[in-house]
Amino acid sequence: MTISRIPLTLVAVALLSSCAVAAPKPLNPAVGIVEEFMSAYNAKNVEKLVSLYASDAIVVSEAGIAQGHEAIEARLSAGVKKGNIITELHHAKDESSGTLSYTEGSADITSGNQHLRRRYLVVVRTIASHSQIILHYSLPAVERTAGPQGPSR
Repeated sequence: MTISRIPLTLVAVALLSSCAVAAPKPLNPAVGIVEEFMSAYNAKNVEKLVSLYASDAIVVSEAGIAQGHEAIEARLSAGVKKGNIITELHHAKDESSGTLSYTEGSADITSGNQHLRRRYLVVVRTIASHSQIILHYSLPAVERTAGPQGPSR
């Protein structure tokens, strides 16, 4: 009887192993930081927001360039004080290589009674499992319109 159970056990193990779920792709550090950014921004936690940036980080927006913690804090404080809320993130692409990773996409923002969409590109450097933003572009999304030759680019 013991001998006949061995083939059944092998079949059971084979079936179970074929049903195993592949390990999920590890979270790109840039994606994780953008999600932390959204939480801290909506909680109006400017101190936490600034801590997500490297001391020499650069933020680029239509308001100009902010470099370093003081300038970035001033820039982020202005949006937080206006009561802006990030309602949704739409990650479009992310990659990583070595100590650098990036993510790009768009964010839906409510500012007063306006609903805005912004495009972002965030570059993150990870050293000894500590990730910080080194470059952050955030610009209004451009609406594409259809003309006689199709959508504009």
